[in-house]
Amino acid sequence: YFTEKMLKRCLQKCAAAVQADVVISGAGTVGLSLACALGQSDLTSQLETVIIERNEFCPNPDVMNATPLRTVALTPRSLSFMQRLGIPVEDETHTISRIVVVDAASSAKLDFAQESGLFHLVGTDQLTELLRQNVPPSVKMMYGHKLQHPPKENIGGLELTVQRSAPPPAADAEPTTTINTSLLIAADGAQSSLRQHAHIPTISRSYGQWALVATVSIEGGQDADNTVAYQNFFPNGDVIAYLPMDQQTGNIVYSLESSRALKLKAQSADEILAELNEKLSQQPLRGSVPTLTSVEQHGAFPLQMVFATQAANNRIALIGDAHHTLHPLAGQGLNFGFYDAINLTNTLHEACEVGSDLGGPFTLQEYSNSSFSSTLQMIGGIELIKMAFGLNCGPIPFVRGAALSTLNALSPIKKLVTDFAMGVSIKEGVI
Repeated sequence: YFTEKMLKRCLQKCAAAVQADVVISGAGTVGLSLACALGQSDLTSQLETVIIERNEFCPNPDVMNATPLRTVALTPRSLSFMQRLGIPVEDETHTISRIVVVDAASSAKLDFAQESGLFHLVGTDQLTELLRQNVPPSVKMMYGHKLQHPPKENIGGLELTVQRSAPPPAADAEPTTTINTSLLIAADGAQSSLRQHAHIPTISRSYGQWALVATVSIEGGQDADNTVAYQNFFPNGDVIAYLPMDQQTGNIVYSLESSRALKLKAQSADEILAELNEKLSQQPLRGSVPTLTSVEQHGAFPLQMVFATQAANNRIALIGDAHHTLHPLAGQGLNFGFYDAINLTNTLHEACEVGSDLGGPFTLQEYSNSSFSSTLQMIGGIELIKMAFGLNCGPIPFVRGAALSTLNALSPIKKLVTDFAMGVSIKEGVI
């Protein structure tokens, strides 16, 4: 009798619960890209997919016409991903055809160029909105909801208790919802609580820096079409990058020591403008970078490296910042989030083909294997760059300058570096 009663209660509970194959926690840029990607495959488009987002959806009709503060330099692989998703991103991007990287201590430089474009700059808010508009109708969107408790394991999946993160719009709205799912995707950012619940360890460190980001108007320079990006490494550890947004506008990412960054952030727009122009006009970039005429908007955020040593565990898979947080000097953070979405979509498509458990150990291990190598290489490369440009005693700047000049002259090796940065090695698969 006791067993029969328990079974009846269990069946009643399951009947009342939302049944899903995949739940994505986080409706940011990467989470939305995964939802769109799952809708592109004949097999994964049949999956019951739910997105949970803590914040309420607030329509902003002006977002597509606003000047962005945060931008992403899409690699050709990421741009191809957006195009295959049907995202009309071409009208919102500005092509960067050349990047000049210089070492202020030695005046050596690396000059990368690609006629078809190395990167394609787009506002993060604009890209997120385009993705939101293209989420398949079959995906259940739960804005203004959050996980009430850590996921509970049940037979063949996870049980999630979801509650509204704000008062319900209707008096008869259910305060909580139970969702049963085979797989939970953590797209909940660098401080991911789901990563902690999955007991996935991380390697992390603070860089002791903040990045000041600014949208600037420009006067013009040698590059009339404004398609060249510049990056300057300074002996004190500062790094400043100029990214062209259109013929009249640019985006600045200026990494500097934390206390100096916070002090600069609190200054007036004119004072920030003066410092940025002073940094960009130093040798060996003097006369190359367009003169900045005004700072339209600015902000700042702390810099850290976080790398999850596993991409998935216990029916939870990590994507985007929940999986890895990178220094902006390589401009690869969001691109690698898109690569996560590509790899996970391919893995789930293959699991559907053979009838594997979407959240089972085999499927999750396949996803981890597909993303581990490229992510580790990128983080290792960024750490190597930080270390190489951070050493400036004795003959080190001279040796570094000689190495950069040699690398700049070796086209085959430079092409390998360019191809990796452009995402050429990322497997296309079904998406």
